[in-house]
Amino acid sequence: MQMSSLKHSIRDTLVFLFSVSGIARWYRYQKRRQGTLTRIVVFHDVPDMVWFESMIQTLVKQFHIITPEEFQMGKQSPTMINVLITFDDGYASWQNVAIPILEKYHLKALFFVNSGLVERAHNETDSATFMRDALRITPRPALTLQGLHVLKDAGHTIGGHSRNHADLTKLSPQELCSEIEEDKCALEKILGVSVTEFAYPFGMSYHVNESVISAVQFAGYTSAYTAISRFAQGSQTFCTPRMCIEDNLTPRMLTIWINGAYDVFAYIKERCL
Repeated sequence: MQMSSLKHSIRDTLVFLFSVSGIARWYRYQKRRQGTLTRIVVFHDVPDMVWFESMIQTLVKQFHIITPEEFQMGKQSPTMINVLITFDDGYASWQNVAIPILEKYHLKALFFVNSGLVERAHNETDSATFMRDALRITPRPALTLQGLHVLKDAGHTIGGHSRNHADLTKLSPQELCSEIEEDKCALEKILGVSVTEFAYPFGMSYHVNESVISAVQFAGYTSAYTAISRFAQGSQTFCTPRMCIEDNLTPRMLTIWINGAYDVFAYIKERCL
């Protein structure tokens, strides 16, 4: 067994134990005492239509799905776990897979886009280089400018994700402002709408600092999202937590993760490793 597979197996076993032992239930109870519970999930590339629909079916059956507008306005269920669906980067599968399935279940999502990627989508070599160097993934089809318009026309919300998916904490002040502001301007010019929400590239706690948050605020964004797995509570902030959904997750594990067991694991890992 490869090391990554072994680590995932150990993690999944611990997450399952946190769920069946009641630890996740206790954690969820403590969080609910502080207010409504909202889980923001983030997908990336979703080329497998069967798998993606199984994820959406699970979310619809088990939780209360909210739109980006409902999250912004605080319109959330006080008794159920609310779920906001988001996506990061910019993949062709958003148009080919995500939109048809979201429409089938009458759902709206929030798509965070790297303008530098969609502008390169027409050139396979350039987009592949972007994915290898910036996203650090195996190249796959990118969302085109036309596809970006399809997302907007279907009623979904578009957010910024930086120009080139850089680690913003490692940039000079000038580079930092350029990455954030040029991305926002490019998306607004392409779409003809205001872009007010932002997702930090990579999104862990060490990818966000005061300088980055200040630059996001200065650019005119009203909220920003991390990839730190926690329940989102209260109004939007510039460190709104999200849970990344892996492409091998099963419907059962998705439910366990959203109910809080993965948060417990992530909290322990963050402080012990």
